[in-house]
Amino acid sequence: MKIQDILKGYDIMMDCVPLSITEPGYAYLNACDTGIWVITFNYKHLDVERDFVTIQQIIDVFENNSSYYKTSKEKYEKELPEILSILKRQDPTTKIYFI
Repeated sequence: MKIQDILKGYDIMMDCVPLSITEPGYAYLNACDTGIWVITFNYKHLDVERDFVTIQQIIDVFENNSSYYKTSKEKYEKELPEILSILKRQDPTTKIYFI
């Protein structure tokens, strides 16, 4: 399953790359006019696989390590609770594969 299968109607880009941060990942709402959510996972982190993450890991990143560009604050405050609500209705162990 892909993140777009669950979060239809939201512009989301998700990837897994080596990061120098200690967290498993981060999410932010981009400042462009369309407001794309970017979720990046750190495959150097022991809890992150290179091919997939679970719904719970995505929820954790949104709840603990998400931000926005100052021009996107209104959209962030509107969409973040909606996205979390959708994700929390899913099986938290569901694997979401990177594209």
